[in-house]
Amino acid sequence: MKLELALTPLENLPPLQGAHQLSWNYLLDKVFADAFHAGVGTLQLALPSQDLAAEVELRASLTSARGNKTARALLGPTSSNNFSKTADTVYLLRYGLLAGTLRQPNNGSRVSHLLSVFTWQARALGLPIRALGRSPQLVDRASFAMRHVFASDTFVPAYYHLYKADLSKAS
Repeated sequence: MKLELALTPLENLPPLQGAHQLSWNYLLDKVFADAFHAGVGTLQLALPSQDLAAEVELRASLTSARGNKTARALLGPTSSNNFSKTADTVYLLRYGLLAGTLRQPNNGSRVSHLLSVFTWQARALGLPIRALGRSPQLVDRASFAMRHVFASDTFVPAYYHLYKADLSKAS
């Protein structure tokens, strides 16, 4: 897949380690998989951190172009000057209630929800994992439960929300 990358640092972005690193892996996997199945040949991607560039370039090299459509993934700050072509599909990252100061206002766009990542249930299960460090059995159970609720295809309160707008079907 051809990749056009725009890097614009986002102030107050959490360090990309632990749950946030896992969250970005979920988000990037979902974007690339969905773009492949949608017949995307060129992906224009805006990222909030240079630390994600290698991850994105690896996914682009491993994902073959399946068509000639163009998709734009706005996962970080961007301006209209970053990309020149129009896009058939747009992926949009929004920060949810759990992100606090990173939250963006909803601009009223008509988009469909794809994925909620680092959900409130996963955050809540992090408390017993940290508190029960002396009981490996309970930590294992909480960790196992966390994997099942870390990401959701339905909208739930979470740190990250990924949306998709298919502009090629608009009339």
